[in-house]
Amino acid sequence: MFGLGSIKLYIILAALVIIAGSATGLYLYVTRLQHNLEIQKKNNEILTTAVQQQKATIDAMEKEIQEVQKRNKQINSVAVQRRREIEELRKRFDTNTDGSPRNFAAEAAADPVKMQEKINQASIFAARCLEIASGSPLTEQELKATKQDEINTECPALANPNYKPISK
Repeated sequence: MFGLGSIKLYIILAALVIIAGSATGLYLYVTRLQHNLEIQKKNNEILTTAVQQQKATIDAMEKEIQEVQKRNKQINSVAVQRRREIEELRKRFDTNTDGSPRNFAAEAAADPVKMQEKINQASIFAARCLEIASGSPLTEQELKATKQDEINTECPALANPNYKPISK
């Protein structure tokens, strides 16, 4: 019934079925791997794009931070200059040009006409400072002023950019 020939046939058939099943399984496995690889490639492209966008955003933010820091330095520099100018203004009221203490009320009582002239001139200079700060262009005379008696004494840094005070 089951002779040696038929056993060989069954063994060959079984081997063929095993080989065909293995080949089918291997084909399905490789096909699934290829499908997963395609998905991973697409995911990788999406991630690469996202990373590039994040780098561009970070670079832009770093540039903005540098610009803000630069402007803060400029603002701080101007603030320091304004503090110096305020201190100089305080000194004008408290001290004479020779450095001695000033009694503003006593000077006004001693020579009211001279004090009125000083106040009027200072008021004219202060008004001009406000005009310049509001955007009014500098006059030729203001631009050319380089000597103490030519400048606007209320805001020389603003009104007379070419004036360089002599340090004592």
